[in-house]
Amino acid sequence: MKFDIGDESPIPIPQEDIMPSETPLLVAFRMLIEKRRYFIEEDGEIAYIVTNTDLDKIPLRIGFFGLISILETHLKELIRKYIPNWKDSISEKRFLSASSLYEWKKSREEEIDLVQCLQFGDLGSIFSKNQRFKKFDPEYSRDRFVKMMNDIGQLRDALAHSQGNLGFSWEEIDRIIRFTRVIIDAEDQVFEE
Repeated sequence: MKFDIGDESPIPIPQEDIMPSETPLLVAFRMLIEKRRYFIEEDGEIAYIVTNTDLDKIPLRIGFFGLISILETHLKELIRKYIPNWKDSISEKRFLSASSLYEWKKSREEEIDLVQCLQFGDLGSIFSKNQRFKKFDPEYSRDRFVKMMNDIGQLRDALAHSQGNLGFSWEEIDRIIRFTRVIIDAEDQVFEE
């Protein structure tokens, strides 16, 4: 039973108010954007309640950060495989910065390559050049791609530094996550012939 705003007395919990306990984190995130709370069953009994105030808890923040890290790794792998001339897509200053980091890491005997030393913003530049981003979705415009990559970088930085305010609404974060998934889930494309 539940007693909620607008209820005159306790009423049975409707099935649409129950979130299965095995609901994936990103699905639960989207459900809580649309509705303020769900009940969770355990062994056939209501055991928990999750509300949209739970969106700002550590598990979801870790999930977002992990997804952005996967995107970064994925883009670097695409560069290694398909964009041999990537150096032409970033400024000389950015290239020298990556090269300097690469040399420092090599001196520490780290197993690393130059692509691994690129910053997140460099990845946006590389995929924005020659409209490579169109391989992910032909409907993207350069402005939309650059803005989304900048937003992803800002969200990642806020998450990495444990900022109380992530700087985006939950709906904006949902758009960022959907954009990220489009890129990660896209079939590998040949970016340069």
